[in-house]
Amino acid sequence: MAETQAAVEASGAEIVTVAIRRTNIGQRTDEPNLLDVLSPERYCILPNTAGCYNVDDAVRTCHLARELLGGCKLVKLEVLGDEKTLYPM
Repeated sequence: MAETQAAVEASGAEIVTVAIRRTNIGQRTDEPNLLDVLSPERYCILPNTAGCYNVDDAVRTCHLARELLGGCKLVKLEVLGDEKTLYPM
């Protein structure tokens, strides 16, 4: 987490894309939370549906992101069609 925080700060980024299914932003209370080191007040957290293989999973992931990020209105929508190549549908 400290390395991620340092890298984002050094980059000067204003928007940080976060793969909701792969990164904890509060959905797993027993793990470190990315939002503890990357504050949504300082950065625009752009949720990404990476790891979703169908529309239902992607929409569910977007709803989870909205709940965890306090009504986020932007999302990077990604639905994978192939597990091996990770090409989109």
